[in-house]
Amino acid sequence: MKKVVFGVMLFALLFTGAWAGGKSDAPAAGAGADSLKGTTINILLGTMPWCDFIRPIIDEFSKETGINFDLETQPETPLRNKIVVELTARSKNIDVYSCTPPQEIPMFTKNNWVEPLDDFIAKSAGYDVADFIPGAIGGSRVGGKTYAIPLFTERPVLYYRTDLFKEKGIQIPKTLDDLLDAAKKLHDPANKIYGFAERGIGAGSITQFYAFIYSFGGNAQSADFRKATINTPEMMKAFEYYGEILGKYGPPGVLNMNWGETLNLLNEGLVAMRIDCDSQFPPALDPAKSQVHDKIAFAPFPEGPAGFGAWNVAPWALCIPSFSTKKAAAWEFIRWATTKEMSARAFKEGGQFATRQSPWQNPSVTAALPPTMVSAIQKTLTSPHAIERPVAIQVGKARDIIGVVVQAAIQGTRGAELQKIADKQNAEFQALLDEDYR
Repeated sequence: MKKVVFGVMLFALLFTGAWAGGKSDAPAAGAGADSLKGTTINILLGTMPWCDFIRPIIDEFSKETGINFDLETQPETPLRNKIVVELTARSKNIDVYSCTPPQEIPMFTKNNWVEPLDDFIAKSAGYDVADFIPGAIGGSRVGGKTYAIPLFTERPVLYYRTDLFKEKGIQIPKTLDDLLDAAKKLHDPANKIYGFAERGIGAGSITQFYAFIYSFGGNAQSADFRKATINTPEMMKAFEYYGEILGKYGPPGVLNMNWGETLNLLNEGLVAMRIDCDSQFPPALDPAKSQVHDKIAFAPFPEGPAGFGAWNVAPWALCIPSFSTKKAAAWEFIRWATTKEMSARAFKEGGQFATRQSPWQNPSVTAALPPTMVSAIQKTLTSPHAIERPVAIQVGKARDIIGVVVQAAIQGTRGAELQKIADKQNAEFQALLDEDYR
């Protein structure tokens, strides 16, 4: 028997900082499928496009395994609140849930709220965890252990106007220096063409800014995430580059722009280049939404002085809570939903950019995508960068803190004055990390 529940359930966020530890009571990984027949697992997912793919076919899971399920989906904010409430209470009501690894895995692992999956993976013949995109699976790992399996991915790519590049005789930028030079040559505000568009809205800019951080060899935190490092020389170079290209060659009002605004400007034919997530491409190629739909192509994120900084991130992944009493059956669902075959199917039938590498090498799977998009993404697949936001419990506040420096740079602050701002924000970020990691 199965039950599918949809709708919004409002839950108060009861988590107040009291850490709830959990002792694993997992059945032996790799328990025979026959022994799990008749088990019913509770699955809690955020409403996302992947759900639209999985919902019509999830009965196949029960037919193949004999495991029943209750599926509940909720919008992102109520979902996050409910998960925290349930896990704080050490509830056994959830067996599989969806999380955003870079945002939640640090808190969940710190609280012992999430089960390591490595033993299950090791005993799942043919699962081939090495096929996952390194960055996508890397974001689900802490201390060498895997705590979640990603469902789909996204990464930054360059959107550019082929007609303007041809008119100016400009080559596709391969480096950040090339990008800056192209932005300068393409910038023509008198004719309402702006050289480059990116997020400038402070906190909203941070995920995209991380690719520039890596390109200059920087990082916002130390390797153990406990030390703030947003005022290092490498970070300052990233801030100044981002500030220069947007401050000089960006559109008016860029300080208030998030991804939606920059995409609209591209579609209106007002910007020559834009960098943002590949998953946003459909409106840019839609004749009903874009005035330049037939003039848009894609390229990999340009390399920086420290190499290729583009990241691969899984916005959603599947986890098993530490308090579930049905972990083996829960793993069977995760395994079934994330095999090579299912990843390719979700890509081809559901438009979900695969977290595995093999579908990206299969022309029959990628056939519906523009060739320039496929080649741009293929170059990014081997990037090790798995994080595109601060790794902290108070992620929103951390993004706000770093965003202050981003906006100061866009407004033209440079040198010692920008360093002074970065030092101040670094101290604030350190105080936040001390609180989160105490």
